[in-house]
Amino acid sequence: MAGEYVYRAGAKNMSARELNLDGHRTELAVRAADLKKILDAGGDAEKMERSLRLLRQVEYALWRLERGRFGECLKCEGKVERQVLDASPWAIFCGDCQGAVDILQAEAKARRSTVKLAA
Repeated sequence: MAGEYVYRAGAKNMSARELNLDGHRTELAVRAADLKKILDAGGDAEKMERSLRLLRQVEYALWRLERGRFGECLKCEGKVERQVLDASPWAIFCGDCQGAVDILQAEAKARRSTVKLAA
């Protein structure tokens, strides 16, 4: 691993090659450029909001990658599974923590719906 960066990912250190950082860096940069083009072109507000939200996630992933924190879960500091990163390189939670976030989001959505119905 001479000359190769080692990235923290939970308790296990992983090499840049193991995390496919060059591939992720390229994919993230291309995705960011595409999203910026979508935002520059304009369109309906919902699409623009989704694109802006994803652009922020992609830029944050690039920021984390440059600082050696790519592949580390924000919540538990464990390792984000490689298959998750391969599918969504901007992922910030491991599978367990993402599951907990999904449950919290579903509960919040249900509460909002209940409040709307009561009003």
